[in-house]
Amino acid sequence: MISLQLPNVNTIEVYRKKYNTSYYVSDYENNVKRGIDISSYQSGIDFSKIKEKYDFVIIRAGFTGYGGDGTKKYTDSSFETFYSLAKEYNIPVGVYYYSCANNYQKGMEEAIFLYENMLIGKQFEYPIFIDVEENRHQKVGKSLVADAIRGFIDYLESKKYYAGVYANSYYFNNYIDTASLNSYDKWLAVWSNIRPNFKYGDYGMWQNSNNGYIDNMRVDTDYAYKDYPGIMKEYGLNGFIENSEIVDISEEKEIVEDIVTEEIVMEENIENIIAEGNTFEENEVIDQTKEEYSDIVTEILDGKWGNGYERKQRLEE
Repeated sequence: MISLQLPNVNTIEVYRKKYNTSYYVSDYENNVKRGIDISSYQSGIDFSKIKEKYDFVIIRAGFTGYGGDGTKKYTDSSFETFYSLAKEYNIPVGVYYYSCANNYQKGMEEAIFLYENMLIGKQFEYPIFIDVEENRHQKVGKSLVADAIRGFIDYLESKKYYAGVYANSYYFNNYIDTASLNSYDKWLAVWSNIRPNFKYGDYGMWQNSNNGYIDNMRVDTDYAYKDYPGIMKEYGLNGFIENSEIVDISEEKEIVEDIVTEEIVMEENIENIIAEGNTFEENEVIDQTKEEYSDIVTEILDGKWGNGYERKQRLEE
């Protein structure tokens, strides 16, 4: 069998500035995505009804208890169930963590807890947000709260997660040094019928109300202004594999090799080449064809043939 040498695939380091601004939808009226955010307060919510009405769901993964020094951490009791149902109904999903962090170290510790207990082994099409509206612990000065946000996001970004910060406009204006967080994605809460202006620039998501309903269950409603699933899948964030990364292409490689073998080295083709007085040696013909088929290999590596079973099926066809 002919051995095709596939190029090495290196993970490309993607920095926040590269994916934070170029995925805004161009048509707010028709392309903006509508979603809800939920927690254990909505335990028992019908995900089939969510699927009918909304494009995505943001789930509370956990929280830090506000009692004592605000460092005891918990998993939301509905998180695992909600995540499984979102995947079952093919609803794109993200998470938020309700924070009490008021310095960089505490923000990072919350992110470590979240990563180790809720994120590993899962895939999220929407961002991982830190929610900073805890009056009992986060009124310590704008710079310290901004540091807590940085600690949380910096740790998750080091693990290839797309993270951002959630707060209402009053908190962004009065309790966070928001101007120092210019490059971080923001989820802005303003309950209004009119899309709000934000003096700190763009925001990726807007929580516009707390009066959406699934049957008789009340939920917060949201708009997303970026193609978040596209970001996660293209850059391999939030548990996804980067489009250019191929983990195991051994079966696909064999398929391409078989195509080359069948199309070029068949006995009748070689006989035709000799009969026409062509002086190419068999190996030269094979090398030439391997070059032609390198386009297919490149497309596989670029993710243009899909992934897993889909990729194998298309190549076989």
